[in-house]
Formats: sequence, C-alpha cells, structure tokens
Amino acid sequence: MGLSCEDNRNYGAVVEPGVYLDQATILDVSELTDTQPKNFKKPIGLGIGLILEKEGLSFNPEIRIYGDPKVDDNGKIVGWGSAFPVKDVLAKVGGYTGNLGVGKNPKKIPDKVLLTLVGKTVVYLRYCYARGSDGKVRYATWKQVSSTEADLLRQWKQSRSKGFPRDFDPTLVKEPIPVAEVAF
Repeated sequence: MGLSCEDNRNYGAVVEPGVYLDQATILDVSELTDTQPKNFKKPIGLGIGLILEKEGLSFNPEIRIYGDPKVDDNGKIVGWGSAFPVKDVLAKVGGYTGNLGVGKNPKKIPDKVLLTLVGKTVVYLRYCYARGSDGKVRYATWKQVSSTEADLLRQWKQSRSKGFPRDFDPTLVKEPIPVAEVAF
C-alpha cells in the first residue's frame, strides 16, 4: 500500500520534499542471492525485516537490497559492483568487513554474518516516485540503509548528485512540514 504525502505524521523526518527518514530495529535478515529480481543478472541480495514503532503503533516494513557483483570476462567475481549496498549494510550495521564471493560464486552469505544484523538499529529513506490511480503519492524504500543518519544522508546526497534513484520525483508533493515539527 502506498503512502500519501497529504498526511505525513507517520512518515518520519522530512529530508527534502518527498523524502522521509525513519529509524527501525532489524528483526530478521534473509539472503536473497540468486532470486533473480528483474534487471539483475546474478544478484547478491538481502531481505531485511524491520520493526518501526511510532505514536503507539507498530509497523513491520521489509527492505530488499540487491545488486550484481562485478565480474571479469570469464565470469569470475572480482568485486562488489552494484551490490555495494549489501556490502555497506554488512559492514556499517553488522561490522562485517570480509569480501564475500570475491574470486568465487557467492551462493551463500554465512548465517553468522546475517545474525550480526539482528537487533541493530538502522536508518532508512522513503521517497516519492509516482502517483497512483487513486491520486495518492506512492513511495519506494531506498536500497541503502545505515546505522547513522549522517552517513545515510551523505550517501543520499552523493547518489542524487549522480541522478539516482532515477524514479525519484519531488514534484509530486506539496511543501513538507519542517523537520523540527516531525516526531521521530
């Protein structure tokens, strides 16, 4: 179900028009490697189940983070490639700094690595990308998360300077309420 910008009381801190930041706790993590979402060849992926408590209510959003590893001409994995958001979550939230799958096929992220994420607090962004047939603005969850607001905002600004995410459309929303007036 999409969210409407007309009532942003449960949407988190306003970063810029159409972009909201929330903080949540990781409940569970599953590996989604090779599940073949569209636009990916041989993805490395994570499904992150969250719990977000706000104004006496509890929400359980899930974030799916994917990317293709960088491969050489022989198909040998030589780096993280577009799967860097997976690497960032493992490193910045879970503290894992190894090179999963470099030089071999990354068929499995070890359970002990996934378990380092459970119970950790993360910050994530949602942004406006379309207007539904009902006239309400629809949101997508950005594919990057971090353990700190400052780091996530730095990543967002860097990504925006390169034109990503391509489907972000701030013209869909009215002027946001000031961040100081939004309860976290």
